[in-house]
Amino acid sequence: MTSVVEDLSWAGWLQRMNNVDAARKVRGILYRCMNRHACRLGQASSSDALKEALNSVERTSVWVAYERALESERGPDALFRDPLARQLVDAAGPELTAYVMSQTMEFGSAANAAAFGLYEGFHVTWMAIRTAFIDEWLAHSAKPGSPSDAEPLTPFTSPANAQFVNIGAGMDTRPYRLPCFAGRSVVEVDTAHAIASKRRVFSALGAAPLCAELTAVAHDLGDPTGALPAPLPGHDVKRPTDWLAEGLLPYLTLEDQLRLLRSIDGASAPGSRACLNYMEAVEWMPTLTPELLAEALPSWEISYHRFGDDTLNYCRVPQGVTSKKLSFALAVKRH
Repeated sequence: MTSVVEDLSWAGWLQRMNNVDAARKVRGILYRCMNRHACRLGQASSSDALKEALNSVERTSVWVAYERALESERGPDALFRDPLARQLVDAAGPELTAYVMSQTMEFGSAANAAAFGLYEGFHVTWMAIRTAFIDEWLAHSAKPGSPSDAEPLTPFTSPANAQFVNIGAGMDTRPYRLPCFAGRSVVEVDTAHAIASKRRVFSALGAAPLCAELTAVAHDLGDPTGALPAPLPGHDVKRPTDWLAEGLLPYLTLEDQLRLLRSIDGASAPGSRACLNYMEAVEWMPTLTPELLAEALPSWEISYHRFGDDTLNYCRVPQGVTSKKLSFALAVKRH
């Protein structure tokens, strides 16, 4: 989950969608975990920086880190390895870690009952699948020095050393763990508070990015004056870009989502790619659709992937289970 939204984002989102009972349950889970135990954060760590940084809206990142740590430690059939996930969880201290462990399934059940109608425990599966899906998307790039026409660009193939922009980056660890970032420039967009917290946490963990350059850009994506700063610091509009929006779009209004997509289009050179995690076919709120995506990205070729289909399954989803509410759009700009 990104840190662009407030600490109790799930509960607030459900409240806006008129799922009052479910919102109350989810909010209760989050409050008990994040407020009652906040004063004990980082008890096992000697780093005051970790305690201070995690005692904020980024406490929600502990949930994401915990679910990614579960997959990383699964064994030989793990879909990915994220060594920083366990370190982020451990940095929160034993009290919060234990509570997250005990409440993960209850939290997922409440969200499932309120919004998704899938099965209990789906969220742990979804986190593993969506992480692996994005990792694979990022890893597919042309070899440095190869001719531009050596391999036709697809949503799964980016130009060699394309820029990477992560919108709503939160505590994302990919530039710190994926070899494909070597030599690339990275821009992370998030709130000023989220950026400062991540800097303190990762510094305390001794984590260093693998990329050649990392630029953090403070920006409120809910700002009606524009979805992204123009120009975007650290970004070259003349070079292809890989854009990522993971766990972000469902927390923006449809108007803000479309504004963001148009902003991406305007800042993208031909050959740019986008990986967009979004919700579709939700009965109680307006959502993105393939038609709206195509309208906002008119010069892009777009493919769609839904939870449970052949590309978002990884042999982890029960047979016959699919959902458009957990979707990805992969796009490549042709001209």
